Amino acid sequence: MATDLSQWTPNIVEAGNYLVYCWPPNGTASRPNAATYTINYSGGSVTSSTIDQQTSPGGTWVLLHPTALPFAVGTAGDVTLSDAQSSGSFVIAEAIRFVKQ
Repeated sequence: MATDLSQWTPNIVEAGNYLVYCWPPNGTASRPNAATYTINYSGGSVTSSTIDQQTSPGGTWVLLHPTALPFAVGTAGDVTLSDAQSSGSFVIAEAIRFVKQ
């Protein structure tokens, strides 16, 4: 099975530490129970597989990582959502939000 990615690349106008959120859709049984988001930031990357797209209520921002991560000015950082873990299901990509701390 091929892996498809959705990618969000912000244009960061002020360097600093940012919390990163996703806006999941309303959950259904045809979606994965652990959607895989990867946050690429200044100095590294982290993967969060905690978003259950089967039961997520949708309509609310969900924090992808418990601490703020450093982002440089520009478009070097991004967030990706992969369907690699979604055998027999499909992921839905809606929105990502960066909140400076």
